[in-house]
Amino acid sequence: MGGGTVGATAHLFGLLTLEGLFGRDLSPLGGGFEGLVLGGSAGLGYAIGTPRSEGGMATPRGGARLFAALLTGVCCSAGALWLAWRGSYLGAMSLDFMAHSFPGSQVSLDPLARFLGEGSAGSMTRMVISAGEGLMFGFGLALGLTHRPR
Repeated sequence: MGGGTVGATAHLFGLLTLEGLFGRDLSPLGGGFEGLVLGGSAGLGYAIGTPRSEGGMATPRGGARLFAALLTGVCCSAGALWLAWRGSYLGAMSLDFMAHSFPGSQVSLDPLARFLGEGSAGSMTRMVISAGEGLMFGFGLALGLTHRPR
């Protein structure tokens, strides 16, 4: 629920700001639903990767910590891939969409799209980038959650 709340709030404030400043309709950008899916994916991966039958905090160390982070990243990557497959915009694709909304912008994912065999950023580019974003988000989140200060 936290991911959905954060996603919806960020979407609302971003939409109001960008539409108010520039008069552009940027409603396709990611929001609450995307946050809900990624938050659920992160929770699932973290729960599977950090089982604690004896109770206590789920903060593994060493290899178990890296495994939990990787599993959380893979679950988030799968969730992000599913979102991209159904046409949702996550971080980089939202930036690309905004850049194309402003004539003269030099921000573009076209070089990566050409590397992936597309003329411009399309479904393959969206899925590859989104899966990578999900992996990095989940991995970093789990590493942060399992960090133990000395």
